[in-house]
Amino acid sequence: PIFKMFITKKVNDNEIALFLSILLVMVISADLVRWSEMREPLWPSSIILLDIILLCKLPNEIGNCFVVSVSIYLIVNGVERGSRFGLYDLVGGTKMVNFRECLQLTPEEIEASPCKLGVSSVTTATLIQVSVFLLDFVCTRGFAIGMQREQAKLQTSVSLAESVVSSLVCFDLEAAASRIE
Repeated sequence: PIFKMFITKKVNDNEIALFLSILLVMVISADLVRWSEMREPLWPSSIILLDIILLCKLPNEIGNCFVVSVSIYLIVNGVERGSRFGLYDLVGGTKMVNFRECLQLTPEEIEASPCKLGVSSVTTATLIQVSVFLLDFVCTRGFAIGMQREQAKLQTSVSLAESVVSSLVCFDLEAAASRIE
């Protein structure tokens, strides 16, 4: 749908929303596997998807649904990083640390292993992640609304110029002067 949009500009909102929703599910799934393997996260790419939603003038409900979905995912992921309730074991990455073995470690061994993070560090990291995501949403939404206002003003100016020029082409000077006023 995105390529169709760039080539033909004939794509409806539902097609774009479906495509971006599928991409979001793929990003979250891949991100969860990467977290389970102790690799760098992919969730920041969901920010780009949200920006596309805002700039494509899709309905607000779609953007709000994305914001809620990603925020919930970040919070659940933060809880998993802190408490290890089994979500990482469920996705089972190829290089996954066996977190079930972590339960058999002594407190000293847990501190030296990637098994469990402290509650304060996980809470802080999760709050920062959600805050960055929400801040980007607010800033991009403001930019998108401003851009849409400017486009509307520009369209009005172009329409006015078009009607003035069409009146001048017909040598109807009185009609052109009345349109300018």
